[in-house]
Amino acid sequence: MDAPAFAGCLVECRLVGLLEAEQSEGEETIRNDRLVGVATEARDYGHIQALSDLNPNLLEEIERFFSNYNAAAGKQFTVLSRKGPAAAHKTLQRASVK
Repeated sequence: MDAPAFAGCLVECRLVGLLEAEQSEGEETIRNDRLVGVATEARDYGHIQALSDLNPNLLEEIERFFSNYNAAAGKQFTVLSRKGPAAAHKTLQRASVK
């Protein structure tokens, strides 16, 4: 987004990718994939269509955010791979069916 938002704010977005990831707490490890989207009305990010369009430093910052957020809760978050918008849409569709 171009501007800050608040928790629980609904923002129309375009999916641009998927971070396939695992989250560990103690002996338990689960998948904890993250969808990445760009606000539909974003001026600064309107040209972004896929993760590969993002500045590599910004993408690393996003991944570090999830790692640090989980570390603060005593969990380890590990990115396994980066996927494009098609994989993000498939993951969203699978989640909607459940």
